[in-house]
Amino acid sequence: HRKVPCGGRFCKSGCGLFYASKDGVIQKIDVSSGNILVKLNQYVKKGDLLVSNTITSTSEVDKIIETEGTIKAYTYTTYEAKIDKKKMDDGEAFSYLLHTIRSKLGSIDKIDREKVLSYGIIDNKRVLKVQYILIEDIASKEEN
Repeated sequence: HRKVPCGGRFCKSGCGLFYASKDGVIQKIDVSSGNILVKLNQYVKKGDLLVSNTITSTSEVDKIIETEGTIKAYTYTTYEAKIDKKKMDDGEAFSYLLHTIRSKLGSIDKIDREKVLSYGIIDNKRVLKVQYILIEDIASKEEN
């Protein structure tokens, strides 16, 4: 195999590989350029190669191509928040803890599901545990 520069020129930008930035299940592939190595509903782990910048021609010549696009995946995360049980009544504490957890989410593409896993009193503290299924762009571009 011979290596050919990207589009007839050496890559300065746009020819990187896309790796998974976190574990997830592929929800949407929107790649306009690149060799897509994953499929919808495929489970990927952080660091897995999602899009390659190399294609092989019928004459066995490897060509470096530009990569462009996004790959969205369902990602899963669980948050827990606690407050002293004497500070608030049950309803206020739940609302406060839920707000506290939601503020930890930061900037994400979309919340697909929010599920309360548990809410109760543990060691004199009200404890709320929530699982989120998020839809995020997990494609992290690494230039070569």
